[in-house]
Parts: sequence; C-alpha cells; structure tokens
Amino acid sequence: MRKLLVGGLIWAWASTGLASDNYFECGDWAAIERGPEGLSAVLGEAAQSCRRADVRDARSLDCEFEPPRSAFGMLLRGASATLLADGSRRLSLNLAPSRARAVGPIESLLGLRFERSEPIWIANDPVAMERRYAMAERDDGITQLYCQLAASSADGVPGASIVGRLELPALPQSPTRVCALPADESLPRRCVELAAGVQEFRIDGLVQGEYYLASYALQDNPGQWVAAHARRLRDCPQGESDCIGALLLPLQTRQGEVISGVLIDQVFHAVPTRVARIREAD
Repeated sequence: MRKLLVGGLIWAWASTGLASDNYFECGDWAAIERGPEGLSAVLGEAAQSCRRADVRDARSLDCEFEPPRSAFGMLLRGASATLLADGSRRLSLNLAPSRARAVGPIESLLGLRFERSEPIWIANDPVAMERRYAMAERDDGITQLYCQLAASSADGVPGASIVGRLELPALPQSPTRVCALPADESLPRRCVELAAGVQEFRIDGLVQGEYYLASYALQDNPGQWVAAHARRLRDCPQGESDCIGALLLPLQTRQGEVISGVLIDQVFHAVPTRVARIREAD
C-alpha cells in the first residue's frame, strides 16, 4: 500500500511538471486557449507576483521568472498570456538566447519552419492552421516567441472568407496562386491555387484583420508580375519597371463574415512590398 501511495505521488508530481513544461513549449493548447487564466493555473501560487493588464479590450497576465525556468532546452526569463480583442489567444515567451541560436531547437521540437523575413519571422502549424507562431529579437538580445491560437478555434466562431474573381487583360494560362496577405505580418497568409484558366477563387479560414488580395502566375511569368485588388491610378508605359499604376485596397474581415465580389484586376510591374510575399513558396 505504501509503495502504491509513493508511486502515485511521484506520478502526480511528474505529470504536473510535464504539463508546465509542455505549456511553456507551446504544447498545451487547451491551457493556451484559456488565455491569462491558463497561465495562472500553470503557475499556481507563483502567479500572485505576475502583473495583470487590461488595454484596448485585451486582457493579459505578464510574469517574470526569477530564477529563470526552462523551455526548449533554453532559459525562459518570462512569459505572458493575452486574450486579444479579436478573440484570439497568445502566449508570449522571453527566451535568453538570441533568435539565431533559439530558432533551431524551436523548429525541431515544434516540427515547423519559420519564414526568415525581417523584422518578424513567422510560421504556421503544419497540422493545425489555426495555430501560428512568430519570433522577434529585442534590443537586449532576448528572443520573443509568440504562440497564437486564432479566434475561430478559441471561440468556436468560423473564420472569415473572401470570394472573388480574376479579371486580368490576359488570364494566365498556367496555375495561379491567389493569397490573402495580412497587413499584420505576425498573422498567417492564406492561399489557394487555381488551375490554368480558372478565374473564380475562394479563401476560407481568415482571422479577423486587414488583408491585401493578390495573385501570381506560377509559370510563364518571366517578369514575376503580381496582380492585386487595387484602384487604378494611371497607365504605365510598357517596360517602365518603377511605375506605380495602382493603389492597393485593403479588405477588413470579421469572424464569420463572407466578403464577395472582390476583383483582382490590377497588374503591378513595380510590385509593392505588401504583396511581394506572394512570390515566396509556402
């Protein structure tokens, strides 16, 4: 009986430790979904020294660890959990190593690949698209890792959708990538690929936010031109690579909303930075 009791206590202690470690390695998504309350539950009494904040409809719990904890085999200086205004949840981790040193262990453990695009590196979960990650490096050398759960998963509210059509002078006779590119680069882009000659597109599962719509012919596109949802400004002379002939028009999405009738009808020879990422492979 004594052996059973001791064994049970050891198992319970180990399970508690594993749950905490798993949470700080972006593995306990049930706790992450609970936002500040999830972090408070993981820390127990230690959460009493954390700071709570309520800013612009976002609630957060911010904690500094002294001595540091461990995550991904590195020192964890602090963490914060936030319930954002759009309903998404975010766990932010402050890791001691620089981003260049931290990225390898994080990618290996989480099984993902960050897009190394300054100033913020981003990655999507290869299995669950409602989960997304971002990495940044502070001026003091601390690496900040963000693990975020989209509102469509956290609240059971369906994501937004955009439905539209390519209306180009010459429709690409090759497969075409069409993407919703978020103005907030910490959010994931959503793309669909159309067969050659197909004009209609639909992009689902968008988190609430502001997006730019663009398309890119994957073949027979030597100029790497990009077409986008935009307002025409002027005619650009053929061969003038630095001519800006149209102004990008952002779309604001809300959870569960379907935006229809969107036209991608302006071709950019000088591609704006906001939509140039469409030319990068996923």
